[in-house]
Formats: sequence, structure tokens, C-alpha cells
Amino acid sequence: MGDFKEKFNHLWGQAKNEMEKTTKIGVKLFQSGQLCSELHEKLQDLGRYYFDCVQQNKDLAPNESAQKLIDEIQQLKIEIHKSEEEITSIKKQVNN
Repeated sequence: MGDFKEKFNHLWGQAKNEMEKTTKIGVKLFQSGQLCSELHEKLQDLGRYYFDCVQQNKDLAPNESAQKLIDEIQQLKIEIHKSEEEITSIKKQVNN
């Protein structure tokens, strides 16, 4: 009976670890999705800005608001990359 209980506890611990890992991955994927949506919006805003510049024969050098969008896009890309690395790290975690 003790052997069965020991095996059960071991399996239960593994299952618990996998659920925790899956939950962490799910949270990170959700956060990454939000970041990707925000990045998409910023890229659309920047595209509209440059489209309007071309349509109106304006200088294509970024003004203050365009530069702000560019900076935000770069930051979002960094955050998305970090999130992807965190997800990969969680996936690689060895069960204890």
C-alpha cells in the first residue's frame, strides 16, 4: 500500500507542476497577445501618419508624434521578445 501511495503522490506532484507551468504559459501568452495587439495599433497609426504625409507631399522626417510612435513600437517589440523568452524558459523548466 505504501508503494501505491508513493507513486500516487509522485504522479500528483508531476501533474501539479505541469498545471502550474501551463498556467504560467497561458498568462504569458495572454499578455503577449495584448502586446501584439497594441503593437499592431501603433504600426497602423504610424502607417496612417506616413500615408497622410505622402498624400499631402509633406516631409517624411518624423515629427514629435511620429517619433513617439516609433519609440513605443520599439519598446513593444522589446517587451514581446522578452515575453517570448520567458515562455520558452517556462517550457524548458524541469519538473522537480
